[in-house]
Amino acid sequence: MAQQDNAPHRDDGVEPIYLSDHDTYRNVDLDRGSCHDWQERKPVSRFEVFQGRTAAFLIFGQSNGANSGAECYTPKHRVFNFNLFDGHCYVAQDPLLGCTESRGNVMTRMADMAIERGLFDSVLLAPIGVGGSRIEEWTPGGVRHRRLQVAIERARERQITFTHLLWHQGESNARADGNGERYAACLRQIHASLRRYGVAAPLFVAQATVCRSPPNEAIRAAQRAVVDPALGIVAGPDTDTIGPEHRFDECHMTASGLVRHAELWTNVLSDYEARA
Repeated sequence: MAQQDNAPHRDDGVEPIYLSDHDTYRNVDLDRGSCHDWQERKPVSRFEVFQGRTAAFLIFGQSNGANSGAECYTPKHRVFNFNLFDGHCYVAQDPLLGCTESRGNVMTRMADMAIERGLFDSVLLAPIGVGGSRIEEWTPGGVRHRRLQVAIERARERQITFTHLLWHQGESNARADGNGERYAACLRQIHASLRRYGVAAPLFVAQATVCRSPPNEAIRAAQRAVVDPALGIVAGPDTDTIGPEHRFDECHMTASGLVRHAELWTNVLSDYEARA
């Protein structure tokens, strides 16, 4: 990325991300219908969010990590929402600000479960997923990659450091062509970009391919193949195990599916935190 004349010099090896006046809701969303109406949300300061052991999750991928669930949920505990589009934090409630769709989000439930299990005292959710997006869209030069850059830089401006990166995507690629080698290569590119931008948090990769189609083993194998704890790439949950009885349209989650999905993520996080 080119150095701007008025940009501060960095000598820490981190590739800088430059925001501009053009990084508005309209230009970052690209007409995908992300949730962004914060007018009736309760804003909170960084100090209010970071109390006790606080996890900050950047959540990206496609619809089952976005607001596509059948029922909305309001967390009972200290769960907050970082908004991609204005860089501010709010008390979390479904639909979460920053990602597409306008229904329930698995991560509000997951956050409550993680707090109830004693993993964290507070959770900050930064969801930026786009329903129906392919992995290629999230790679450098892809139309969704700017969402990653804007979220990272706006969090950095607020002195927020992401502690966990949650990737839930694969259904679109599984239905279209199922090229596992290309999928793995794209995910490694995304991981490398995150590191270049100075994001050191572990990347959790879910196995996710089911959406009105059976599991796609080529994509599932690619999602397993990229896992490398030495690089900070960790196995996420296998959400293909959530059956059709928990999916209202053979793809997206019913209320029971959202609970099961949240439990799978919480189990993975619990195992990871126990080893950390």
